[in-house]
Amino acid sequence: MPRVCTICTHPDRDLIDHDLVIGIANRRISAQWHLSEAAVRRHKADHLPERLQQAHKQRYTAETVDIQQQLTRLNIETWAILKESRDPANRDNDLALKTVARLEKQIELQARFQKDQELEELMRRVEALETIRS
Repeated sequence: MPRVCTICTHPDRDLIDHDLVIGIANRRISAQWHLSEAAVRRHKADHLPERLQQAHKQRYTAETVDIQQQLTRLNIETWAILKESRDPANRDNDLALKTVARLEKQIELQARFQKDQELEELMRRVEALETIRS
């Protein structure tokens, strides 16, 4: 007779599934809910509804695209202000320096955002490899 999944029968299954869907590490989930890491890994691979994972990915992708679009719009506006402040007819060196400082901050933010995305992608790949190994 096959073993019953301890997570599928857990009273807080919805909360555990939520933690899995949002990407909390299996080790952390197993510690928080007093489950074996193997049980979490098996449940995630075999029983977690695919539609939940897909819904989260779609939402995350939409949020990521929105943030990128906002950063792009801000960057375009900031460059326009810099260009205007450097125009010989309206030269404003103080505004130009403030705009350059703002551009530096935007570049730093974009770099952090990109690094975060790369790290999350790497974590997804590691989890996929862990699932394959088990």
